Amino acid sequence: MDLRKVYDTAEDPLDNGTSINFIINSYFASKDRADYYGRLRDTESEFLECFAFAPNEVDRFIEDENIFQCILFNHWMNDIRRISRLSVSEKNNFFERVSRASYDIPSEAFHEGRMNSETAKSAFNKIVNKINKNNASITKKAQIDTFKNGFRDANVTRLLEILDWNLGQKDDASILSFKSNYLLTDQRKDIRNSVFLAVVPNKLHVYEFIGEYLKKCDKYNVPYDIDIPYDEYSKRIVRVNSTIENLGKNLAIFEEISEHYPEMIEDMDKPPVLCGRIKDWIGIGTFSAKAIERTPYGYTEKRAGLIVDAIEDTTKQYILENYKKTIVTSGKSGTIKNYLTGYTYDTYLRKTKETVDLYYKAMREDHTVEEAEERVKGFFGFSRNDLEDPKYQKMVEKSIRTHVNQIIANGFEGEYDSFPVPNSDICKRLVLPDFLVSSDKVCDRHLNIEGVLAEVLKKMAMDITLNDPRFKGGIISEIRTKFDEQCIATKSCFEDYAIEEMDRYSQKEETAHEITGPIRPVNRKVEKDDR
Repeated sequence: MDLRKVYDTAEDPLDNGTSINFIINSYFASKDRADYYGRLRDTESEFLECFAFAPNEVDRFIEDENIFQCILFNHWMNDIRRISRLSVSEKNNFFERVSRASYDIPSEAFHEGRMNSETAKSAFNKIVNKINKNNASITKKAQIDTFKNGFRDANVTRLLEILDWNLGQKDDASILSFKSNYLLTDQRKDIRNSVFLAVVPNKLHVYEFIGEYLKKCDKYNVPYDIDIPYDEYSKRIVRVNSTIENLGKNLAIFEEISEHYPEMIEDMDKPPVLCGRIKDWIGIGTFSAKAIERTPYGYTEKRAGLIVDAIEDTTKQYILENYKKTIVTSGKSGTIKNYLTGYTYDTYLRKTKETVDLYYKAMREDHTVEEAEERVKGFFGFSRNDLEDPKYQKMVEKSIRTHVNQIIANGFEGEYDSFPVPNSDICKRLVLPDFLVSSDKVCDRHLNIEGVLAEVLKKMAMDITLNDPRFKGGIISEIRTKFDEQCIATKSCFEDYAIEEMDRYSQKEETAHEITGPIRPVNRKVEKDDR
């Protein structure tokens, strides 16, 4: 397959108006960066049901409510069945690989003892014999329980440990993983997956899709590596990780599934919003060259973080250039300067009250009401009552107005979240800890309240977007600039290095004059098993 065509045909999310609106509106609706990252892990369907395992669907795959039984079934049962189908010579090669692999596993972490090929073969046959015994009546749950209960045989236990070790199981507990055993494929264990395909099946089709995909990977001898995140943000997203070399094969498998099960594809939701899109139901993206996105959400978080930076920087620049411009919000008109000051004051006062209340509650656990109030005033320099006094609030607002003007004059340089604490008759003595102050002078003391700037810029960006249609274009332009600085390609779902790899692979294919038509199943020579 010409992988350059994959790049050319993939739709960039930054070229899709619906995706852009979702990306920007999700930023406006988010509480903070973490919340924003979670929203972009989702698809464009805002009211999509959370991933749930329907009982009737689970029963098709396993007969147990424990979700991790699914992993056990895939890792062990499917591998054993696959080994059983190998020819005699292929089995012998497999047992030799097991023997070599036994030298690589730290003995202190597993049962001690290395295996030779004959010992591995004998242990494997014991597993198969036990599974095949009364196979007509045994349930899948019983087969799984067979592994859970163990075989009371050190060699069998050692063989299963070697197989499990070479799955390269991920450490993240919030992700379901289905992965080919490296001992059963030609793929090296240390090879890097550069690209992923993401699909979002209907919740009743999740296991059906995975099952069909795994069957075809086995049929065509394609290594598989599937992630299904299932934390509170996840929406049944199935991610297939692949090398550049196997990308074409995986796409061919997806195409074959769509031909055989069109109703399953019709029920697919849109891919995650930051992915590129192929045929409207397949998302595509590439991992970072530094491999930081090999975590379940790294791909999204890298891009989402840059998008937040781009929106904030664009908003700052717009404010600096249009400080005296009049805008309308909530039916009222005013200058950007006045709105910026008002938003900053409201946000600062609210966040300060929240911070003070939390400190007060902590003090009340060990002190009386009066003592807790005194400790609050001693720590912050003002009491909770001071923050409710209109006179003191007026002084705070005046102080913030002066502070904001200085921030603007400095081009948003400096500590925006560090605000002067005004000296007043209400709060005559300010006794603040050293880490909360910037000077010994009472008039110059500052209180640090994190997150004020981020929240204010979000509110300003919302109003500017409604008042100036050109603003959104400026955001997109800045996003592309920041992506380019981080080696993200013009089509933002690809990294620069991955495009180079795709080009090299395509040129290699052309040089070799290889046929790039449909992949063909592996024809194995049937030999008598010498068990």
